[in-house]
Amino acid sequence: MKKKLYINSEFFEVEVNDGKNGIEVRVNNKTFTIELSPKTHNGFRSVLINKESFEVHCEEEDESHYLLSIGHNSYTINFGGTSGADSEEEISVIHAPMAGLIAKLRVKEKDTIAKGDSLLILEAMK
Repeated sequence: MKKKLYINSEFFEVEVNDGKNGIEVRVNNKTFTIELSPKTHNGFRSVLINKESFEVHCEEEDESHYLLSIGHNSYTINFGGTSGADSEEEISVIHAPMAGLIAKLRVKEKDTIAKGDSLLILEAMK
């Protein structure tokens, strides 16, 4: 799955896939293998990135904005096509909760949508 994100206002295109030894993350044509421990009671995780260990705390500000702390360094993470400036947010993939057929598309290209808007009708045999 490809994601567009800003880390402290610097733009990155990131591809994330399940790998055989953890999560495979590709950034700027460089691949990293990431293994995550379960979250501790105080919100920290141990993270192995290419076998190097880090203690990480991630605080969700809203569904697309996070504050990531690694050691004594903090990073602001913004998912989508914006750096926090006034520009349109881009989302490249929408996943359906189950397999099905699109019965009706309720929006057109360039339409402005808001959170909670109905975009399509999905018919599924369940």
